[in-house]
Amino acid sequence: MDHPILQGMVQYTPVKVLARTNFSTTVLAKHNASGDEHVIKMCKTDGVSDHTKSLVEQEATLLKSLNHPNIIKCIDSFTRDNYVVVITEYANVGDLQSQILYAKEHVNTPTERQFLNQTIINLIFGQICRAIQYIHSMKIIHRDIKPSNILLHKPKNSKLVIAKIADFGVSRILRDDQYANTMIGTADYSAPEVLAGKPYNQSCDIWGCGMILYEMTNLKFPFKRLNFYKPEPFIIETNPFTQPEQKLLIENMITLEPERRISAENILAFPGLKKLLERCDQMY
Repeated sequence: MDHPILQGMVQYTPVKVLARTNFSTTVLAKHNASGDEHVIKMCKTDGVSDHTKSLVEQEATLLKSLNHPNIIKCIDSFTRDNYVVVITEYANVGDLQSQILYAKEHVNTPTERQFLNQTIINLIFGQICRAIQYIHSMKIIHRDIKPSNILLHKPKNSKLVIAKIADFGVSRILRDDQYANTMIGTADYSAPEVLAGKPYNQSCDIWGCGMILYEMTNLKFPFKRLNFYKPEPFIIETNPFTQPEQKLLIENMITLEPERRISAENILAFPGLKKLLERCDQMY
């Protein structure tokens, strides 16, 4: 890990490389004074497009303005020697996508629901919705809600996990009653109005939440990729593992009409989910 930026960060001891691309390196490092593990992402600013540079800078700025237990915390960010450096907290379980893939690979075996049992599914989903409610109250839309952008952390001596939304690089701040119209995000989890290039608002994040809940409970997508330029009504079928309240939530999130999608606030008012979150809050 002989990186020029790390050489100047004497307050940290690098542990391992987490990811490397053509323009960025992400490492896990230990903060020498506190002993805490942090993630240091170092992104080149020379030789990359202005768009890529702006996304990195936007994420750093936006993360520093957010303060919520279910959003990855930005500890520091700065520019040095043609690099944008972003330091965030570390989520020690990895991302939700990895857990979903594990369950898919072990379908019909005793370990299929080793992690994604009903308690954990509802807990993760509820925590995601808490974060969505928070950013929506600040007029922010994430625009890329998907399992790989949900990081999981397990506190010491706890059987529970904490879900944290990450990757705010493509997020957008809207004024009151404003709509966005940029086609952005990940197609498999993007709302139909986004893929069709139509104006959209915060409800596009609710579609993503619905897709995540469906995939956690059913271990597949609710349908093959639709032609959202000519969308047709569809019926969402769920497996016996899906709880009645989960099914109702899914039906109120994955709907073609954005105005019919339930808000994060109303999701969190569902009695089963609300009771579970309140109980789990006492266990951390």
